[in-house]
Amino acid sequence: RRVLFRSKSILYYQKGTKDAAKVADDLEGVSAGFASESEVYFYYTDGSKQTLKYAKISGAKVGKITQLSDDYKNLIRVDGGVLFTSEVNSSYVGTLNIAKNGKVKKIDDDVYTSSVTVSNNGKKYYYLKGYSTSKYTGDLYVSSGAAGKKIDTDVYRNFTYVKDNLIYYLKDYSSKGKGDLYRYTGKATKVAEDVSSLKNTPNYYNPDKK
Repeated sequence: RRVLFRSKSILYYQKGTKDAAKVADDLEGVSAGFASESEVYFYYTDGSKQTLKYAKISGAKVGKITQLSDDYKNLIRVDGGVLFTSEVNSSYVGTLNIAKNGKVKKIDDDVYTSSVTVSNNGKKYYYLKGYSTSKYTGDLYVSSGAAGKKIDTDVYRNFTYVKDNLIYYLKDYSSKGKGDLYRYTGKATKVAEDVSSLKNTPNYYNPDKK
């Protein structure tokens, strides 16, 4: 198992019982992030901004540290890298990006940052786009790293991911506090009416989970 840990203002990487390797030091506000066999993503806070950084790892040697974003939000682990949002406004809407091998690629704009979730195998990313803060609705998308594919429109607040091709969400939510429950299995099907709420538990990718 690979871990990142902080001691005072120094960030360390450790694999199993081997000696810890120093990743970065003299970083006030440095925080842990995610580590794999060959790379590490970490971040620190400087005032109101969060900076995302990256380094390659070979054994106990840590390579050159590069900066990926100077104002990121919502770091999420995926297969082979991380997702993060940037340029987030006061409505929690911003740009969704993916970083792999230290290189950043934009996935989509106008993404509701609180909605982003990851498939069980870490290869697909689900999110709401075009979120309306007055209606609390957005369009549900899925991406594998390229431009997202639209699943459905006017999804209320959020959605519940169970597995790929099994997602639940609400639509047509009225001022009476009720809407229609839909199930997505490759196509959208209405399964119930007058549903008041849907439990939403974000799904996270864990490469160590068997």
